[in-house]
Amino acid sequence: MRAVDLHVRLPYPQSETESSAMLTQALKLGLTGLGVESQEPIPAQLVPKTLGLFSRTTLSPRSAARLRQRVEGITNRNDLVVVHARTKPIALAAAEIPDVGMVLFHDVEDFAGVDSQMARALSTQKKPVEICLHGLLMMKGPGRSRLMRAMGYAMEYFLRAKTTLILTTGAQTIWQLRAPRDLAALAHLANIPESQAIQAAIESPLKLVTGRIP
Repeated sequence: MRAVDLHVRLPYPQSETESSAMLTQALKLGLTGLGVESQEPIPAQLVPKTLGLFSRTTLSPRSAARLRQRVEGITNRNDLVVVHARTKPIALAAAEIPDVGMVLFHDVEDFAGVDSQMARALSTQKKPVEICLHGLLMMKGPGRSRLMRAMGYAMEYFLRAKTTLILTTGAQTIWQLRAPRDLAALAHLANIPESQAIQAAIESPLKLVTGRIP
């Protein structure tokens, strides 16, 4: 089975050893590709031969007005460009920009801002929605419960609009990496039906990066 996690942060160059360990662990978990955020390009000798890497750039603009300028300022056209949907206007603007590959949601405020208009706009423009489960993986207690409730409400809008969902870990350490089916099981707890959670963890990410990984 081929599977990719489109959101991983490697600690290279601060820690070459930990970066190498994360790449090896990704293979053990059944991943064949990673979308990586790193301060510098990862040396080829650190990457296992059967693991494909590609770079992603995540933009977190403070306003929709600056978003297009930020996207146009990206010089590496091979990057997967992701926009953090901090507000509804930013999400709507991202939906209209062809070079934006995904729109990211990961905290309570992001999910709380989702409504039917936003979900329809992203679906109409065929803009995949990244659901980063880093918070669910790391939080405990009331904070985790609030995040799950906010995600659950947002999922109703996304699923009704038939928005393409993509699950990621946002992993920053080896312990935060997850096998795709484990990620799908976690998403199922946040109101994503099992079959669609599996699609969001395995099938949709692969479709998005076809041609970028082996």
